[in-house]
Amino acid sequence: MKISDRQDIAEAFARQARACLELGGPFTANLCRILGANLDDGAAFSRRVTAWPADSLWPDLLPLRCCAALNTLVRRGRAPALAAFYPPNDPGDDEPF
Repeated sequence: MKISDRQDIAEAFARQARACLELGGPFTANLCRILGANLDDGAAFSRRVTAWPADSLWPDLLPLRCCAALNTLVRRGRAPALAAFYPPNDPGDDEPF
């Protein structure tokens, strides 16, 4: 089983961002775009997602799982700084979370 590299993951997030835009989900599209573009070796998030098996990035819907996890943190009040960027707030399309 091949472990994912950053390029595989970035493409999965970009693909999901395009799908979200096509389906009318601009916020989730922007979140996917930002997550995929900001993968960093030192970040816990990046270490976690780069350990995901490459052959299951898309079948497991990894980008949507990541978005759902962040949404859960926001809704439970565990990420107040991140909540400032969630609807109904409007951070703008290029604002890095």
